[in-house]
Amino acid sequence: MKRTILFSVAFFLFMPIALNAQDNDNEESPWNLSADITSRYIWRGLQLSDGLNLQPTIEYSIGNFTIGSWGSYGVGIPFAEVDVYALYSLGNFSLLVSDYYEQDEYDLSASKYFDWKQGQTSHALEGAIIYTGPEKFPISATAATFFYGCDDSDDDDKRDYSTYFELGYSFEVNDFGINPFIGGTPFKGTYCDKAGIVNVGFEVTKDISISNNFKLPISGAFIVNPSAQHVFLVFKLTLQ
Repeated sequence: MKRTILFSVAFFLFMPIALNAQDNDNEESPWNLSADITSRYIWRGLQLSDGLNLQPTIEYSIGNFTIGSWGSYGVGIPFAEVDVYALYSLGNFSLLVSDYYEQDEYDLSASKYFDWKQGQTSHALEGAIIYTGPEKFPISATAATFFYGCDDSDDDDKRDYSTYFELGYSFEVNDFGINPFIGGTPFKGTYCDKAGIVNVGFEVTKDISISNNFKLPISGAFIVNPSAQHVFLVFKLTLQ
């Protein structure tokens, strides 16, 4: 309860600062700072946290190269994730390397950030190739594979190299952004105990005008995991 109250106070304190920063932002900066508030944390059809989460992002871009950190913190629930990533873009393609790191914020001693030993590390490394189509054909495609770290081994401690593929398409209808998507895995691993579709649905986005120069993005996503027979409806608000 205390954490929820503190979160609400921080939100309303942050709003005037965000409004003022955006109203006076006349030059493009290499820095990006934003935060999502989401009703629950769903990732590639998997529920990682079943309650309200605050998800901050900080990143720096120079040329075609971007480095950053993204996190997700449960509000009133013991969930914490801190990721670090590096992205290189070339035309319509991007190469992404991500380090996923989860920890129990109620017992920080349960995991050690600088422990990289296979079999006991809390890190998971993934490489991905992302294609983003041109404006005339705004399709997106992602292929991602875990290649080191935790939560990606079978009962014999052999690597699963869990792999995920996703296709998406974005378009607009009456100022609403629509993004249908479908994702799956070609074999047993983190996402499913066999090949299957794990992430199907669509996201609807809308910018709410707060002032002449400030818009507040909100979104809702309907997500189905056919392999696990799960369904989610997720609301998200973005501060940037």
